[in-house]
Amino acid sequence: MAEMSRFWQQCTCYEFLHCWSPSCSGAVFSIVNAVTKYSFRMHAIFYVVSHTYGRLKKKQRLTWSRLVPFFCDVFQSTLFLTSNVSMVISAFCVFRHLFGGFYTGFGFISSFPACFIAILTERKSRRSMLALYTMNLAMEVVFNMCKQRNYVTPVKNGEVMIFAAASAIIFCMLR
Repeated sequence: MAEMSRFWQQCTCYEFLHCWSPSCSGAVFSIVNAVTKYSFRMHAIFYVVSHTYGRLKKKQRLTWSRLVPFFCDVFQSTLFLTSNVSMVISAFCVFRHLFGGFYTGFGFISSFPACFIAILTERKSRRSMLALYTMNLAMEVVFNMCKQRNYVTPVKNGEVMIFAAASAIIFCMLR
């Protein structure tokens, strides 16, 4: 059975979380810079393709009144991803400074409020899709953790069963 090392309880944020910068605030600012650039590129491409397809399907011309919502969507989705990543890193550092080390449950304690606030920054029409998507990922992570700790026995094509169970839950919630 896998046993966790005790290193993570005594190490600093610099050793465990952000090894590229000894300063917590410097690490957060560098993460914000990198994630903002990546997220803006990714969402700009996504929204250009989706808006172009929608415009071609409806045979509409491109006007300035249609560009403003496009840029708002790109910036709002960029803000969502940037705020999520920066708040998770910040919360990890804050909790380590408050409690003097990393302990079991810090991942949930720091990521739950960060993800909740980040989902609130996204458009209302996309919030339910994001919540359902992250629920599916969370179920897979829990299953893999249980499998690694030998709480459950590995099943052939177990990922397919997890996907089916998550899809069933999602469809029940949507109904």
